Amino acid sequence: MVKTAAFFLAALLLIATAVAGQSPAGPDGDWRVTRFVLAPYPEMAASDAKDWVGKQALIAKNRIVFDGAVCKTEGFERKRIDPVKYFESFDTDPNLFAACGQEATLMRTQCEETPFSEFLWLGGDRLVVFWEGAFFVLTRD
Repeated sequence: MVKTAAFFLAALLLIATAVAGQSPAGPDGDWRVTRFVLAPYPEMAASDAKDWVGKQALIAKNRIVFDGAVCKTEGFERKRIDPVKYFESFDTDPNLFAACGQEATLMRTQCEETPFSEFLWLGGDRLVVFWEGAFFVLTRD
């Protein structure tokens, strides 16, 4: 009976986090760049941004690994934000990211010299990194 109740509670927790659009693990895990969107005045050329597609990232509580570089971090500073306002602050259409009508979490790290100094977790299996005038969409592997 106790095992059944524990299983039931665990299932409810997973369902509740899925309904809320958040993965129970947070943004920790393996990610892959699946596409990019250039902001109106990018520093990065589209050909360079295209080279990022397919690259993998590992996000963990104490480090972020991207393109062979490791940044040790002491965790994330998290702030719930309106993703529409976030993308509009870069003069970029939030509809390009299917971000309308939901909340997102802006994540900040101590990785200042990397694309992951700040990233937007859209919940579940999507996050967006802004680097040199390009938005990179990553999905969980």
